[in-house]
Amino acid sequence: MPSTPALTIVIPCYNEEKYITKAIESLLHQSFTDFRAVISDNASTDETVKLAKSAINGDSRFEVICQQKNIGSAGNLKFLLTCAQTEFFMFLGAHDFLSKGYLDICVSSIRSRPDVSIATTRAIGVDESDALNYHRFLEMYDFSQESPVVRYIESVAKLEHCTCLQGVVRTHQIRLANIKPIASNDHIIISRLLWYGKLKYTEGEAYYRRYFTNREQSYMERITGSSNSEIDRGPFIDEYVKDFNRLFAGEDHIRVFLNHIILEILHARFGKPMVPLGHKIEIR
Repeated sequence: MPSTPALTIVIPCYNEEKYITKAIESLLHQSFTDFRAVISDNASTDETVKLAKSAINGDSRFEVICQQKNIGSAGNLKFLLTCAQTEFFMFLGAHDFLSKGYLDICVSSIRSRPDVSIATTRAIGVDESDALNYHRFLEMYDFSQESPVVRYIESVAKLEHCTCLQGVVRTHQIRLANIKPIASNDHIIISRLLWYGKLKYTEGEAYYRRYFTNREQSYMERITGSSNSEIDRGPFIDEYVKDFNRLFAGEDHIRVFLNHIILEILHARFGKPMVPLGHKIEIR
């Protein structure tokens, strides 16, 4: 009976026929080979599935799953988490790709550091025509503080692009995250992972992240799979504070104070009305 690989890589996709082959080929060319890759197609209307199967070319490490309807990127990622039975987990964008040693360096990094919950490298931007932009994702965050409270609140204040979520993480930790079809849910997932451990960057390899000037679907359509969705930061802010409260086990007066700090930060960044100091926030 074959042994369980160390890493599960998931690729949720919808209408990615232009890019899916390059994403898969970057996995096939990795120096680290002890992984399983699961591609979940969200009822694409183009040739994504056909091209994915062609690129895989019978490699037994890969599996392609076709959803019967578009369940949105959030629903697809939630489904893919149920497919992971390995120690480590990674999410690869279907239009992104990796340098040859990316998996090797990230898995080695997280294996050697029990205090790390996300292992990644720098990100390099790639436009629709494959031109590289080394200045697109320059930010490399310092979330190496010893206190989980400090790491969490620092991430609330500083996270802009969330490419570090495409790093290698611990499966049992990301399973505890709440994957919801709300705007910027990836911020909340990263903050939760940072509660469990630090973010570790390693030099020498790169995650190539695609960016677009125009997309076929709106931001919220991609997340929810519904054409009637509009961006509403209210659920995002509400969920952020609830998520912190699920994790924080300290005294209530400290909880209220930290809730106020988080809400002040979110208000300043996203412009939603603040919840008054002392307001009771329901934890679900």
